[in-house]
Amino acid sequence: MQPAARSVKQHNRVACAGAATHFSAQAQDGPSVACSTRRSTPSDLGFQILGSLIKRGRRPYTHLCRTLIRCLCVENNVVEARMVFERMPDLGCPPDVISCNMLVKGLCKEGLVGAALQLLRKMNARRGGCQPDVVTYNTVIDYLCEKGSVTDAVGLILEMKVVGILPTVVTYTILIKGLCRTGNTRLAVQLFRELTSGGSRCKPDSVAYNTVMDALCEKGFVDDALELIKEMNFVGVSPDVVSYTTLIKGFCSRGNVNMALELLREMVAGGSSCKPDVVTYSTMVGGLCNAGSPDDAFRLIKEMDADGVPPNTITYGTLIRGLSMIRKVGMGPEILRDMSQRDQCCKPNVVIYSMLIDGFCKEGSMADARELLKEMKDVGISPNAITYNTLINGFCRSGDTSMAFELLMEMATFGDCCKPDVVTYSTIINGLCNTGFLKEALSVVEEMNALGISPNLVTYRTLINGLCAVGNTDKALVVLRGMGALDRNCKPDVVVYGMVINSLCKKGSIDDAYNLFVEMNIAGISPNIITYNILIKGVCRQGNIDKARRLVRQIIESSICSKPNVITYTTIICELCKKGYVTDALKLIKEMNVQGISPNGITYDTLVKGFCKVEATMLAFRLFQKMKMLGCESDIITYNMIIRNLCREGFVNGAVALFEEMKKKGFLPDPFIETMLLFKCSENGISHHQSMTASL
Repeated sequence: MQPAARSVKQHNRVACAGAATHFSAQAQDGPSVACSTRRSTPSDLGFQILGSLIKRGRRPYTHLCRTLIRCLCVENNVVEARMVFERMPDLGCPPDVISCNMLVKGLCKEGLVGAALQLLRKMNARRGGCQPDVVTYNTVIDYLCEKGSVTDAVGLILEMKVVGILPTVVTYTILIKGLCRTGNTRLAVQLFRELTSGGSRCKPDSVAYNTVMDALCEKGFVDDALELIKEMNFVGVSPDVVSYTTLIKGFCSRGNVNMALELLREMVAGGSSCKPDVVTYSTMVGGLCNAGSPDDAFRLIKEMDADGVPPNTITYGTLIRGLSMIRKVGMGPEILRDMSQRDQCCKPNVVIYSMLIDGFCKEGSMADARELLKEMKDVGISPNAITYNTLINGFCRSGDTSMAFELLMEMATFGDCCKPDVVTYSTIINGLCNTGFLKEALSVVEEMNALGISPNLVTYRTLINGLCAVGNTDKALVVLRGMGALDRNCKPDVVVYGMVINSLCKKGSIDDAYNLFVEMNIAGISPNIITYNILIKGVCRQGNIDKARRLVRQIIESSICSKPNVITYTTIICELCKKGYVTDALKLIKEMNVQGISPNGITYDTLVKGFCKVEATMLAFRLFQKMKMLGCESDIITYNMIIRNLCREGFVNGAVALFEEMKKKGFLPDPFIETMLLFKCSENGISHHQSMTASL
């Protein structure tokens, strides 16, 4: 016993002899009480008691070691918990299944599923003594499902059966939940149906039903979920408040608030067996608001009191969020009055006020939002950074950056509890950029750095976007290359490079844009398809189609970037058609098909215009007809070009038919085309020109 005593004493991290004597006496009656009543960590005391017992030659008992393992796992110290578990046989108190389950749970909590499985199988290998039970397996299966390793979880269930431990309804419910979480709803329902079959030993309980119902509602199969609740009543499984709340949420998500209300009324009429709770009512309140019925939602809150379910701040928060979404926060003052008349646990707080302020800001009612800030301070509620950031964003969106700066100064008066942060400054920079005050925006960035507030990626994106919008690419490049100087974690990304490349292309600085594209690759930042498309469009404007084609080939051969899309090819096809290279444009259409990319209406429309330009009228007309068959719409320019070419080549009947089609679509033909068509009809003696003249 002495080596064990020395081992335990190494972990006796609280050296207080008086305390050890005091708690050693307590340990005889209740070590778990001792672990929960001392000032230091419970495990420190547990080790102290354990060391004291061993020192006095007394054998520790299993309950003490079990409690110590639990305390260590709660403290996330699974290494020492495992050590205690493994030392238990040496201490004369063999581990039991409860100790094993506690340790397995602790290991899973820390993400050490491999160690948990090793322990589980080690226990299985022992003959007699501590053997894992269904709880042990369920703990590991639950962790695997939570992490999306459903296949491994299924394997563990098969292992359970091999070692003679039968899975319970809890086991299957965990697996069903895991399948639902990974999007395998169909397999989850299939497994659930195996449980409900007559030959199954495990019959699903309300938890299993609720799990499947929730998954069906998430996928939009609310009617199927409703059938399940009927089935529950039929097979004798009583639906609970979770069952009904899940369905109510599902119907609200689909916009069927009438059915949701019907279910709520059914719960109320059902008496105490399944009474709606505050979550049920809050869900219904949110559904009514989303459906544009805020008055009904507010009335429902009034009904809650009558049903003995007082609303809480979450209920009111749901109401305010819903009102904000439909731009109807004018009811805000009435909501605040109603909350103020309730007990302390439902008084308006900083979250409620901030939500209302946000709603007023979204509606553009900045005077009301400012007044609400004053009111919350008057009633003794201190605004926080979120409150101010919301207001600052509202004023910046309305173009009032001076008021935004005034609020920034006001924040500083609250001290550390309401300090401006990177979000505050980024919001102001965005407002300044949107109103054209780029110099001031750059000054704010300098102020941030002086205050020790590092700009983040959003800050830089906002600033660079603002500089690019006014064509100041030189300064944008300076800012881009200065990123990461103060914070290594804030380096330019593909979006930032894309902004500057796009701005350079718009200015016609294609070579500079291409050089920046190369620099981006050297910096280890892989371009995405948007970056490639921007550059391809730029080089096409420059007339360098060969370079554009090389970029497309680079995309295809790259293992990092996704394959070219319809925009990539349409951009090059447009440039080819402008130059009259329609044959090459047709080859690109074939290449698109090889790549599995379907041309869209813009692609075909561009090609039709290209054929018209080179006077290939019949090819243009046939492609135009194919467009209509595919459901692709053409614009008025395409119609006018084809009608003009048909008239020139003597296909007047076809031109008249297209003219009538244009008229039905509501397009207004070009006056020159109208005159040409009338002349051609008269010249060819086509009688249809009379009705055409009337329409003109």
